[in-house]
Amino acid sequence: MDTIMLSQSCEPRFVDTEVIPPFDGSPEDIWVWFIVDRSDEIPGFQENCFEDSMVLLKQELRLLGFPENALETLRGNVTSREDIQNAGGRFAYFH
Repeated sequence: MDTIMLSQSCEPRFVDTEVIPPFDGSPEDIWVWFIVDRSDEIPGFQENCFEDSMVLLKQELRLLGFPENALETLRGNVTSREDIQNAGGRFAYFH
């Protein structure tokens, strides 16, 4: 995720991430959240950056030897620091 964050060329940029793996430890069905700064940036990221960011993430994971079948189940979404804070923090928002 750090590699993708540093190489971002679209706006708005994501400023953080949250990775939520399944409880059984398997590589399938992992959720990746791209976190932008403000909630008003979410639509712009979804429209301009999300798909490219997911493609880049999958490319990086593939290079690292991540299982191909797990890449097919990798899911993502976008939220904001603002929304996370308003929900009471990361634990409250993501769990």
